[in-house]
Amino acid sequence: MKKFSAIAELRRQLELPVIGRDDPQHWSVEETFDPWEIFPMFYGSYDSEFDDMAIEVLEAVREGNFRDEPLSHRMFREVLCTSDLCDYGTSPRGCFPNWDTRFAEVLPRLIEKWKQYRSAEWGDDE
Repeated sequence: MKKFSAIAELRRQLELPVIGRDDPQHWSVEETFDPWEIFPMFYGSYDSEFDDMAIEVLEAVREGNFRDEPLSHRMFREVLCTSDLCDYGTSPRGCFPNWDTRFAEVLPRLIEKWKQYRSAEWGDDE
């Protein structure tokens, strides 16, 4: 059985179009971008607050920001690390893009596409 790779799924998802559920095209396209497919342990695509939290954490990781965050944000950082997208540093103690998976290279594109997805799915801005 092949082991799930979050970075491989992320790269695959980035190639898919962003089309919201209410868009008539949605049902005629075989696959659309869904960032929650990168994290199969979550059913995050049913609540915009999941998207808001994920985007906030990803932006903070990109910026190297380690401010105090709610538990949900810290837990999502743990998921990024256990998915090999990020690593934990010891000083400062924080979540950094994984050098081996080259997550930092796709992180800006993921954030932008996730924002498009959020807007397409929920019809409102963050």
